Amino acid sequence: MAISKEQQRWKGGSAEEGLADGKLTGRGRQTWDVDTDSATHSETWVLKNVREVPAVGQIHADDRNLVVARRTCRREGPTSFVVGVDYEPAPEATRAPVISWSSVANVETIDTDAKGLPIVNTSDETLDPPLARTRYDPVLTYSRAEDGGANHVALRQIDYGAHVSAEKFWGWDAGCALIQGISGEYVEPGTGKPYWWVTYRIAFRSDGWRRRVLSTGSTHYPAGSSTPQVRVGANGQPVGHARLLDRDGGKLDGADLGTFRRREHPFRQAREGKTARGIPYLQIGNTVWLLFDVYPSRSFAPLSLLGTATLQAPGPNEF
Repeated sequence: MAISKEQQRWKGGSAEEGLADGKLTGRGRQTWDVDTDSATHSETWVLKNVREVPAVGQIHADDRNLVVARRTCRREGPTSFVVGVDYEPAPEATRAPVISWSSVANVETIDTDAKGLPIVNTSDETLDPPLARTRYDPVLTYSRAEDGGANHVALRQIDYGAHVSAEKFWGWDAGCALIQGISGEYVEPGTGKPYWWVTYRIAFRSDGWRRRVLSTGSTHYPAGSSTPQVRVGANGQPVGHARLLDRDGGKLDGADLGTFRRREHPFRQAREGKTARGIPYLQIGNTVWLLFDVYPSRSFAPLSLLGTATLQAPGPNEF
């Protein structure tokens, strides 16, 4: 039996004319010339035995948004046939995910400037009120059809909402991806099985979602003491503002970042460790920033939020 693909027609033209951004669009038809080795073979036999011809309901190999709606077979000669396959837009439940990128503006208080220097006044007091800045974070919006019961989306939100990735995700390191929200719409199509159209909003930060807080306070631990004392000024009166503390909660008179390579951000050269009370910290010179994991982490792998062949996962250096 000899089989050859004769032609493809999309939107009334050739396959190439039906391409849009690398995908086939609209409705289309493929036809094959089939030569069998026996005149006794019927149209039904050809449709059943020619494996190269896709079955009804099969997704197009080059575009998940197209599905085989019907197949036809016409005899052309004693042993020759023409097989036709008609494609139509796939139901939403079987369509490819919809993926887009945007950004979100977050206003947050800061205790460190753009160069990594602590924001304090000339008396090493923190500012009250603190300074704030607007930060723009890239956001991935990922929508797709999912099966599930009445509480499917709510359970997704409980399990994954406000969590950071425990491993690398879409090219970003662990802890850099945060699921900010999960929403869904229950769809009952005219034909076929009902499904949820679920949308995930995931924000990314190249330095992660840990909160970095300058170590300051109006009390301190004197050397060799486990009892905190109120910090007093030169006049013997309690200080009115929080001032810098070292990694063990002792007084720090003056911020000294030491020496570091000017072309590299100080935090990339910071020493890491844990305080005597087990709090992670970064230290540059004698200045200390405490680190807090304010979002729980978990693996996003079970969600299978993958890119497509034409949409590769970007990394933080691409923003």
